Amino acid sequence: MQDLEKALSHLADIHSQLSRTEHYRGLHSFPIALTGISGVLAAALQPWLLEGDPVWFVFYWSTVAILNTSFVGLGLGFEYLRSHTAFERRKTHAVLLQFMPALLAGLLLTVVALQWQETVLLQCLPGLWALLFSLGVFACRPFFPQHLFWLGLFYLLAAAVLLSMAPSGYSLHPWGMGLTFGVGQLLAALLIYWEIERHEQ
Repeated sequence: MQDLEKALSHLADIHSQLSRTEHYRGLHSFPIALTGISGVLAAALQPWLLEGDPVWFVFYWSTVAILNTSFVGLGLGFEYLRSHTAFERRKTHAVLLQFMPALLAGLLLTVVALQWQETVLLQCLPGLWALLFSLGVFACRPFFPQHLFWLGLFYLLAAAVLLSMAPSGYSLHPWGMGLTFGVGQLLAALLIYWEIERHEQ
């Protein structure tokens, strides 16, 4: 009985290692690219829709983020349901668990900032969002090609720039978010296509 338990434990360890060494293929470049394009469009539309109020800025970009996250989440949910093996489903579950803390931290931070409505905190939010997103990307690195490191670094550098602009209020400029998350997501789509999808064609 003990031998059986050891064997099962070893198998679980092997599955865990395979999950981290084999690239995750459930995230596709096309929907990620669409989220990048939506970020650029949202930045272009912001001057026409907002009058510079930090609270409405946060509501506006939170809405964009929720729509994009829901869009990608539906794709991942569909990928989970159509997975042919329990191993593939476990990998989708593992990727979500790696990235979820960053998303939840961003949500909590946004709710607190909107509740306090402190101008400085609201101006820091774009940089903090980028910082948390970079941490989420770094957390998912074991499941994706090693070049994903550069995506995490891009978001980290963008966070530093946005936080440095926060005291002056320039962090709320439309293209601060548009370039960070628009270009960032387009870069993510390019990396996924180049490192994974083009080899499967």
